[in-house]
Amino acid sequence: MTQLPAFGRKQGMDQQMLDTQDIDQSGPDMDLLEDWISRHDLAISLGISEDTLWRWDAKRTGPHSIKLGRKVYYRRSAVRSWLEAREHARKIPSRGRR
Repeated sequence: MTQLPAFGRKQGMDQQMLDTQDIDQSGPDMDLLEDWISRHDLAISLGISEDTLWRWDAKRTGPHSIKLGRKVYYRRSAVRSWLEAREHARKIPSRGRR
């Protein structure tokens, strides 16, 4: 049986080059990101959708964020400050005319 060459590989490439055991796949350094929360995790914590956080970012009404590659992170202290500011800025609705 003849083996067809795989697309995107040079013929004769050493199998050892394809070994992924040498690549660190443990994910982000958790110590480095200790003070940060991902958009996904923040959405779960607040009970809202990631789309809502995206809209808030687009309108610049949500907590400040940074983008690292495709992931968005929020500083935990910035989220707390943003929540406290929203708590104090809440207006009591006026009864107005009926």
